[in-house]
Amino acid sequence: MIEKKLFEDLKCIDPNLSIQLDAWSKAINSQQQKICVAACGLLKAGKSTLLNMLTDHLDTEFFKSGIIRETIRNQSFVTNDFVFMDTPGIDAKVDDDKEAFEGIAKADILLMVHHPQGELQMQELEFLKKLVLISSKDLGKRLVLVFTHFEAYKEIQDDLAAKVISQCKSVIGIEPKYFWVSNTSYKKGQLEGKSRLREASNIPILKAHINVMHDKLGPILLAARSARLEKNRKQFMGALQNATRERREKINQIRAPHLKNLGSFSKRMERLHQDLDVRLAAYDKI
Repeated sequence: MIEKKLFEDLKCIDPNLSIQLDAWSKAINSQQQKICVAACGLLKAGKSTLLNMLTDHLDTEFFKSGIIRETIRNQSFVTNDFVFMDTPGIDAKVDDDKEAFEGIAKADILLMVHHPQGELQMQELEFLKKLVLISSKDLGKRLVLVFTHFEAYKEIQDDLAAKVISQCKSVIGIEPKYFWVSNTSYKKGQLEGKSRLREASNIPILKAHINVMHDKLGPILLAARSARLEKNRKQFMGALQNATRERREKINQIRAPHLKNLGSFSKRMERLHQDLDVRLAAYDKI
C-alpha cells in the first residue's frame, strides 16, 4: 500500500503526479486479484444484461439495465474464479468514457458487446484504436466479440460477423473470437427449465469459452497484468522526473536574483526532492 503522505508530497510538485501514482498503485493491487472479465461497448449494446446472464442474476439484476442510461460507474461482481465488470457506454459522455477506460485498463478478458443492427460504428472503431494503445501486445488473445439479439439476426449473422471481423482486422490487425448470444432465450430457458432454449442462447458456450481462457491463458493474462504494471510504473517515473526537473529549473530561475530571501525555501524543496527520490527508489523495485 503506497503511503498517503507520498500522495500529498507529490501534489506539491505537480497535482497530476498523484493521479498517475494512484493508477500505478491500483495496478500493483490488481496483481493479487482474480481474473477480471470486463464488458465494454456502445450505450445500450446489452453489456449489463449479458453480465447478468453470465453471473446468473436472472430474477434480480445485479448489473442494472433499462431504457435509460444506467451504468455511469464501473461495477463489479465477484465469483469464485472471476471479477465481472460492467463499464459505461463508450458513446455516452466524456466522463463516462474516462471511467470506462479506467476499468478496461485493469481487465484481463474483454468482452466487446455489439448490437448487430449493422457493422461497427465510428465510435466503436475509435474505441478499438484506443484499446490497442492501452493494452499489451496479446490483446488478440484477450478480446472476445459478442453479438447480442442472436434470435433476431439468424439469417444474416454469418455475413454480418464476417464484415465486423474484417473491420477489426483492418483497424487493429486482430480477428477476435466471436459469439452470437440471446440473453432473452437464456433467461427464459433457465427460469422455465427449458434446456433446449437455454442451450440455443449460446450463453453456456460463451461461459465455457471464458472458463477455458481462465485455465489455458492464465499465465498469459497474468503476464499482461505485469506488462500493464510496468507501463504504469514507467509513465509515473518519467512524469516525476520531468516535473522535478521543471520545478528545479524554476527554483533556480527565481533563486538567482533573490538568493537570500529564498535560501530556506530552496533547502526545504531540495530536502523534499531528496526524500522523494529515496522513497520512490524503493517503490521502483516493486
